[in-house]
Amino acid sequence: MNVPTKVHIIHIQNMITPKILNDTSKANGSCLQGYCMTTYDTLVEKLGEPLTDFSGDGKVTCEWVIEFPDDTVGTIYDWKTGETPKKEYNWHIGGKDGKAVMKIGELLDLPTTESRV
Repeated sequence: MNVPTKVHIIHIQNMITPKILNDTSKANGSCLQGYCMTTYDTLVEKLGEPLTDFSGDGKVTCEWVIEFPDDTVGTIYDWKTGETPKKEYNWHIGGKDGKAVMKIGELLDLPTTESRV
């Protein structure tokens, strides 16, 4: 039996925009592209509940995987915090290029900074 993938779709001004995916497979090959300073509660309010319990090495406690209509995939995650940060935190933004940082900043309506790595 094939179980359909559950996605959380965000509606902005009656337009369907990015999908919040329930697995990390589309994020394979992505890496740190930038940062966004905000709180866990703000992310949950805007994106829904994150993925948890998937990081075999424990370096990430929660992550949102976002697929944009142009097939850009971006992620928002914590890194080596030991537990999910609940207060203001500089969340990591992953992607295959800097476009993910720009798109996530626009989606969240929050300032982002690109990584200098």
